[in-house]
Amino acid sequence: MVNKYARTLEEAGYAFAKDEKEHRAFVNHDKVAFCALLDFLNRGIEYQSAINAVVEQWAYSGVGDQVNGVLEEVRQAQERADQQLTEIAGLFRGWSCTASTNDFLGYSKLTMN
Repeated sequence: MVNKYARTLEEAGYAFAKDEKEHRAFVNHDKVAFCALLDFLNRGIEYQSAINAVVEQWAYSGVGDQVNGVLEEVRQAQERADQQLTEIAGLFRGWSCTASTNDFLGYSKLTMN
């Protein structure tokens, strides 16, 4: 899905940093844009409208105070999710249990073996 989203964002005017082989190099600013896109989609916004909104909001803003503030909020949410997963995993002592957090999307899951 990341490639699909990145391709569509580029077609709408979003620019990713690229290496000498034209591979996208995702930076924190891009992660915030992806999170914003997922948030729009999860709220039921139509795909192309969500893409356009992300491009309008993030493509030309650069990495500034606003982005750094959002990154800090995401980091804090990640820490809370990690703590909650640790607490949940403690409830299953004796079970084969792995708690993990998806770093990119910020969504948590608990896998029971």
